[in-house]
Amino acid sequence: MSACRDHGALNMIETLYETIDPQKIVYEDLSFETYAIIEGTKVPMFYSDLEEGILEYDMLFKEEKLREKLQTRGPFLVRLDFESEVGKEETLHLLKECYGKNAMLLFALPMEMPQTLLRVREIFYLKDDHGEDMGIIRFYEPEIFKGLMYEGDKGLLRNLFVHIYGYWCEDKEEEKLAHYRYDGEHVRRNYVTLPKETP
Repeated sequence: MSACRDHGALNMIETLYETIDPQKIVYEDLSFETYAIIEGTKVPMFYSDLEEGILEYDMLFKEEKLREKLQTRGPFLVRLDFESEVGKEETLHLLKECYGKNAMLLFALPMEMPQTLLRVREIFYLKDDHGEDMGIIRFYEPEIFKGLMYEGDKGLLRNLFVHIYGYWCEDKEEEKLAHYRYDGEHVRRNYVTLPKETP
């Protein structure tokens, strides 16, 4: 990649980074954390970067056999760090590695990592008719997730957005970052334009 393309990619990732910075989210005076659900199979060296870094992370699967089998592939919940210098550097690197691979779903909520992991599992685990977890995780991939926004199932949408300020995922066709909010009746989508890489 040329120096110009490197500069263009950096601009794009920094815009993404600034958009999901919890300091820029003002909502009911709450203190937010920003997280990513990442599919490690789409991002080479992703797991080794997590292991060697300081970002908090955990696998979405809670069953021990699945955790062992999918240890390096995930999906993973990662808390992005916008405060420490090392955390900022690792967060920028993570976003850069994941962007363009349809590998991450971003969201913000006013919870620390342990509570967020429980909340995310509530959202993404399929349940049987008795409300028991089936050990299957659903629709965390961005393309599948975006389709759910327009199915009109209000029960599902309420569950997706409880305690959550909003979700972000990349829109390849628009070359923008899509931001989804739910007002209790309708999903609202806004776009943040990401600077294109310089040819």
